[in-house]
Amino acid sequence: MIQFLLAEIYLAFISLGLPDSLPGSAWLIMIGLGCAPIYPCIIHSIPDHFGKGNSPALIDIQMASAYIGIMVMLPLFNLIANHISITLYQVYLL
Repeated sequence: MIQFLLAEIYLAFISLGLPDSLPGSAWLIMIGLGCAPIYPCIIHSIPDHFGKGNSPALIDIQMASAYIGIMVMLPLFNLIANHISITLYQVYLL
């Protein structure tokens, strides 16, 4: 229910056409709040899906992939913003 409410608020801000103002930028925070429980939930469910013996190695791989993704995505968007346009940020987040 809360994700549905966050999505509605996000769409309301986007439809106002205020991407450069503070209310228009609040959708970034709303997306973060809506997606925040996903990563810990996935880590928590690994032993149920793959067994307790395999879970430490799989959690290590999952966390390493997340950190590598964070380190790669920021410089990649920096290149996109410098060479194309920063207005692609919303599309990049999807």
